[in-house]
Amino acid sequence: MSSIPQPKAFWKKRCHVECDKGRTGLCIGYEAKKWRLDDFIDFVMEWLPEFSLNSKEREGIHHANSVEAIRKAAKLVYKTKKFAKRGEFGELFLHAAIRSIFKSTPAISKIFYKSSHNETVKGFDSVHVVGPLDELELWIGEAKFYNEFNRAG
Repeated sequence: MSSIPQPKAFWKKRCHVECDKGRTGLCIGYEAKKWRLDDFIDFVMEWLPEFSLNSKEREGIHHANSVEAIRKAAKLVYKTKKFAKRGEFGELFLHAAIRSIFKSTPAISKIFYKSSHNETVKGFDSVHVVGPLDELELWIGEAKFYNEFNRAG
């Protein structure tokens, strides 16, 4: 499999339900009477280039263009007046979760196919592969937010 470097571990699996769909509940954590939101934002930002940029663009990042590359990656996700109601946030979170918890390798990202910032791209929110080369599994994912784990079934 790929040896793509991964950001440091952040969240923990709180529960995993083996069923026909397989569900995993993740939590960003709660410390000192508040959610670890700032730490979560920092963690997700580390995944932004991998999620948003193609492999050639990622491989070309170096000290002289790193800010430009991060800016481009962020614009692909956030540059729309409706960004808070769009799915890119959930797709980025799903990408980071699958990569960091299950050590997957992204097979394709639909964000590459956006032709404008306001366009929504149809298709699966996540397409990754998991496992050794001789037993690869294709994981196709959809990002949704729920207040209760049991509603996600």
